[in-house]
Amino acid sequence: MTEAKRLDERKCSGCMKWTPTSPEKFHEAEKLMYQVLKNDHETKFIEISNKNVIRTLKVGNHDDKTHPPLLMIHGFAAGSGFWMWNLDALSKTRNVYAIDLLGFARSSRPVFPEVPEEVDELFIQSIEDWRRQMRLEKIIILGHSFGGYISSIYSIKYPDRVLHLILDDPWGFPQIPEPGTGILENIPKWKIRLFKILTSFNPLSALRAAGPWGPSLVGRLRSDIVAKYDPLYSNEENSPIAHYIFHCNAQKPSGETAFQTVSDKMVFAKNPLIHRFKDQFPNNKPVTIITGGDSWVNGISDFQSVQDILSDKQLTVYFVEDAGHHVHADQPNIFNKMVDSICTKTQTEYVKTFGRLETSI
Repeated sequence: MTEAKRLDERKCSGCMKWTPTSPEKFHEAEKLMYQVLKNDHETKFIEISNKNVIRTLKVGNHDDKTHPPLLMIHGFAAGSGFWMWNLDALSKTRNVYAIDLLGFARSSRPVFPEVPEEVDELFIQSIEDWRRQMRLEKIIILGHSFGGYISSIYSIKYPDRVLHLILDDPWGFPQIPEPGTGILENIPKWKIRLFKILTSFNPLSALRAAGPWGPSLVGRLRSDIVAKYDPLYSNEENSPIAHYIFHCNAQKPSGETAFQTVSDKMVFAKNPLIHRFKDQFPNNKPVTIITGGDSWVNGISDFQSVQDILSDKQLTVYFVEDAGHHVHADQPNIFNKMVDSICTKTQTEYVKTFGRLETSI
């Protein structure tokens, strides 16, 4: 057993016995999710600063210096297993790295600061530490929802490391609206009720309180998510996604607490991306937003207006019909073709200009 894995398991050892989770059970749930992968892949724990570890899934067997790798970052309350519809398709001509964000899934769960700017910085530095440890000179970075927020603030601070920023229905763009503006009317009423409940305590504490009934509770409360992944696991008596979601969130709160700190009632970012992009994002750095036509996030972000406001940036917005917040799982074939096309174009342009990605970590 590696030292990094021992560190990770030791940090989880204090989990309440009432919740039926453990490092071993989580590992089994993760393996069940990964079983659908056909391309070469490997998993490891990458140690970063403060002895934290980042759980890393690498798919593909290519030269990172001639084929710019793709880093995929999941959203809130999730993990790398949420990319199972996409990893094989996107790793045919490049390596794809799917990580568990610091504070989520199988990565370390530190105590985050209580200041939004300090939380942002800890997330940013964890990604940069990981990149250095992996010795990746340049990356294409793709983030979903809260992972899109993290990908964005990382790209703002380290633009020279990012060849292209791809945002899958990103959270955190709009400014907090003035009362009475009606923007919240674009969010389904059941989500508003859920947000009001969740903001009164750690968002995922209900799962931990449910104890042995946690996995079945996930299946009932997030049957929409389970249904998106069921076709991948048609040979399984029980889809592993509900168990995976449970184990992602049954441990001590860390990432969810960080999310509460940087968010306003879980709907808006306290430091909105729209202002940060306008003031800090390089004009020559390409950004692509892929959003679902039925997405509640687009309902409050209005990405068409975002594109107009950021008209001086290299920003492209795509709207995918019959897709909601999880475009990558709602319309995986369309999503994969779009992302693969972006990555291929980025690779062609970079190698044509520079030849190889020479290492200067």
